[in-house]
Amino acid sequence: MKIEITKSGYEKLKKRLPWIYKNEIIEIPVCDKGSIVDLVYQDEYVATAFFNAESKITARVLTFEKVNIDTEFFRKRIENAIKKRNLNNTNSLRLIHSEADFLPGLIVDKYGDNLVVSFTTAGMDNYKGVIIEILIDLLSPKGIYEKGDKVRIKEGLEVLSQTLYGKVDDEFIIQENNKKFLTNLKEGQKTGFFLDQRKNRFIVGKYGDEKTLDLFSNGGGFGIYANAKFTKFVEISALACSQIERNCELNGLQNYEIVKADVFKFL
Repeated sequence: MKIEITKSGYEKLKKRLPWIYKNEIIEIPVCDKGSIVDLVYQDEYVATAFFNAESKITARVLTFEKVNIDTEFFRKRIENAIKKRNLNNTNSLRLIHSEADFLPGLIVDKYGDNLVVSFTTAGMDNYKGVIIEILIDLLSPKGIYEKGDKVRIKEGLEVLSQTLYGKVDDEFIIQENNKKFLTNLKEGQKTGFFLDQRKNRFIVGKYGDEKTLDLFSNGGGFGIYANAKFTKFVEISALACSQIERNCELNGLQNYEIVKADVFKFL
């Protein structure tokens, strides 16, 4: 199916911006959620995208080249993403970063032999079975857990959290540089831990001071890296607060306070 986009949409795509909104489409067609379409401007092919009329972000680019979107396409994309993530200072990392890897709506985090995945677009959700088979073949995980993300509601999808393959650890200890963090892979926020903030945590660790205030603490990563003489953590989740306590013990942090509160009210 071809979908005609506006001049402004065309100019965006020429700059390699990967999203097209409803007002950048000439006529919204009737088609299934997550259909694969060709975006064109005045009969010129521009990109191939996932299309979902229920979403404000109506088209999400898969490729700017005219190629077949099949199992081999996704396999190559996933292989390329994995090759980029070769880290030796941790046992946990984000393997696939959605649009950053031209896999819109797919997040894959690796915790040892566990994979935690999120499918946040209708298009990627349509290929869930294919994606899982590819991940099993390439990575041989112990288990794969799908973590439901509320953004799925905007795509007209049900929010699901479920084991998709094998058996996944309930709790897992992340080793990152010389730090350790306990996380709950099934119950924690997002996919269990903010793995994409590794570099920022390391930067904060170089500027530890007399006092550190860690807001929206989650597992306490920033405050623990800062290793200040006194640290105050503020976090609204009871589960996260219990993880902060355990993580402080794991990393030998002694002079700290954990406040269970809404950060905005606390401030």
